[in-house]
Amino acid sequence: MKIPNLLQYPLFNVLVWSFTWALQILVSRSAFNEGIGLGSYITQTCLGTFTLSLVILLPSVMSEAKALLRDHPFSFYLVILANFIHSGIAGVFYFTSLALTTATNVGFLSKLSIVSTLVLASIFLAEKLTRQKLFTLALMMVGAWLLIAYGKGLAIEPGAFLIIIACLFWSSGNVIIKSQMKQTSISGELIAAFRPIVGSPTLVALAAILPWLFPTLGQHFGDNYLASETVPYSIANSFFTIGLTTFLYRSLRVSSASYVALMSMTNPVIVTILSYSFLGESLTPIQLLGGALIIVGGISSQKVGFHNNNSLSN
Repeated sequence: MKIPNLLQYPLFNVLVWSFTWALQILVSRSAFNEGIGLGSYITQTCLGTFTLSLVILLPSVMSEAKALLRDHPFSFYLVILANFIHSGIAGVFYFTSLALTTATNVGFLSKLSIVSTLVLASIFLAEKLTRQKLFTLALMMVGAWLLIAYGKGLAIEPGAFLIIIACLFWSSGNVIIKSQMKQTSISGELIAAFRPIVGSPTLVALAAILPWLFPTLGQHFGDNYLASETVPYSIANSFFTIGLTTFLYRSLRVSSASYVALMSMTNPVIVTILSYSFLGESLTPIQLLGGALIIVGGISSQKVGFHNNNSLSN
């Protein structure tokens, strides 16, 4: 009996990505609950992911990188640009928003990246924006609103606008990468290897410059970026960051950008379950309803073939 290669299945890759992402969020929440400063957490995580990529990921894809640079130099440089946009520029807006607005705002508004991804994918990747997609999106967004924001209103403040800008950059980076995956055989591992190398220096610069530009952020960043108490959390976060990045791009390799965006909504469901189980956070009936709507939307996306990597009708 032939054993199926799970890495070729879109659902498997997306679920591993969402679960690893949830573990990263769980570690981050634990760190901040213990009073870890944002500056040391960002800096040490960037150093960790940069080192892991340089020592583990990059050597394994070096021959592929050289071949891509030789045969498709434009694609190679676009991948570098996409990683700079996704990890670097978007990261600047994302982490700044964390310091300027509530976790609820960030948690829900970050899901607007799904909307921007579907729109950009319809324009640049010929992934049609069908009524089924719009229905699934609406169902999942309502579910996210109930799960993350408890069905309540969101605060309109500067940090909220920054996370929306981050969503646009996240979507742009993923759409650029997916466009090059359709034209070349570039692997998710190669893109994941370059992401920390390109994005980490930008985020370290963020941690150093932002509190100086905006003194009010100093209380969130702290003043000791090499604090020893941060090390266990940053090491765990580094490994989870490498893992979620790898499976994000594996997901894009074997499925459509629309599908990956929609199925990313499974992440807050997993985060809520883990937070309830290990951090003692609440789980209310309205959150259960929201989670159920997201799951129904996820099942819908499987039924109508949004995961199809090549179909233009997905």
